[in-house]
Amino acid sequence: MTDRRAKHLAKIESNPKSVRPQELVVALRAFGYELDRQRGSHQIFAKEGAYPLNVPIHRPHLKEIYIREVIRRLRAELEED
Repeated sequence: MTDRRAKHLAKIESNPKSVRPQELVVALRAFGYELDRQRGSHQIFAKEGAYPLNVPIHRPHLKEIYIREVIRRLRAELEED
């Protein structure tokens, strides 16, 4: 399972400026996050024992600052395991 998670993380880390919303959702699901709720374009992903991630989903690409925050959180989770 860790290998799959690392693969998804590497994919979004390789080019954070051009991550598509679906790629981000797939990476978050690989780490156990699920869509908790949505309000407008903001989607909140939650995982038991973790602080929720609020990501504004704007098409076609997401803003780099939000991707970097997701990368930071997922990298920390991967290193804990």
